[in-house]
Amino acid sequence: MAKFEDIQRKLGKRLRQLRKDRNLRQVDLDEGEYAVSLTFIQSVERGTANPSLLTLFRISRSLGIRMKDLLDFE
Repeated sequence: MAKFEDIQRKLGKRLRQLRKDRNLRQVDLDEGEYAVSLTFIQSVERGTANPSLLTLFRISRSLGIRMKDLLDFE
């Protein structure tokens, strides 16, 4: 079973990959209907934040994807 820190790191790497694939900046996710704060996005991408289910939903909507695609990192 993966360690919690490994999951956080993998989620951060996946978020960064999806964001860059869409030519979005971190600050772009801090705007609009599903905005998540810039500092929190930075923390998630570094693998130091533990986002809630609602926050994962908001991030996935900001990226224009389904939440299951955001969590597809293993």
